[in-house]
Amino acid sequence: MAIALSVLAFCTMVLTLRTVFSQFDSGEDLIARRLKTLTVAPTVDLRKVELSAPVWERLVVPPVRWFVEQVSKRTPRQILDETRAKLEAAGNPWNMKPVTFVAIKALLTLVVPGCFLVLTAPFDPRKGVFFALCISLAGYAIPEFAVGRKRTQRDKTIEKDLPDALDLLTISVEAGLGFDSALAKVAERMGGPIAKMFDHLLAEIRLGKPRREALRELGRRAGVRDLATVASAIVQADQLGINIGSVLRIQSDLMRTKRRQKAEEKAMKAPIKMVLPLVVFIFPALFVILLGPAVVHVITTFGGR
Repeated sequence: MAIALSVLAFCTMVLTLRTVFSQFDSGEDLIARRLKTLTVAPTVDLRKVELSAPVWERLVVPPVRWFVEQVSKRTPRQILDETRAKLEAAGNPWNMKPVTFVAIKALLTLVVPGCFLVLTAPFDPRKGVFFALCISLAGYAIPEFAVGRKRTQRDKTIEKDLPDALDLLTISVEAGLGFDSALAKVAERMGGPIAKMFDHLLAEIRLGKPRREALRELGRRAGVRDLATVASAIVQADQLGINIGSVLRIQSDLMRTKRRQKAEEKAMKAPIKMVLPLVVFIFPALFVILLGPAVVHVITTFGGR
């Protein structure tokens, strides 16, 4: 019995030691396998990386970046604020910073005409100065015209979609949704500039700006009188404790009436606008068609005599 217990104890000790050493071996093997999987990161040659970039990025982008930085340092803060307001009123369709817009205007107004003048001065200085002035005026006017055109299109879109947005907002509020939830629903259903402005308004409210201040900022930022009127009416209703649903219903009816009146006004102006094309283009062609054969016949008859 003692011998059997001794053999059993010996076997148990051997198995225990083997298990322990096998664990150490597996750990070492695991570490070795992990070390083998590790690869040394290849060294990066910055010169090769720079040379692999396109030529225009290496030659054009650095001077342009430097020019934008210089314009940013030398442009007064008031001009940048006015440019920012102008871009926001147009919806900033190019996602452009104010300093970038000012730099583009400076480039087209000063740098391009200056380079043109330097290149053409040896040949004909007078014509060079004249064309440089024309290029400078065009370089100043083209960005302003582009922003103004985008703003006009945006204002027309807002005036067209505002009654529908107010109807949906009114229905949502009367159905029991909160004002913020109703704005989110309108921004989700509607598209275009109104949805973007409502999203911006909700983002400002979520960041902690008071609702009244955010609505006033919406009216100033939009640049559309009708939307500013609606925002002001909502602010006053909030201050006086009036039901917002009733105010929205009144504003919706008012905006829809204004839209119908504008459509009727355009319809009444259409005949007046058609007079010039009729006189300049259609009547001369009509006279040629009607009187042309008679004139040819008269010329042929009297010419034969």
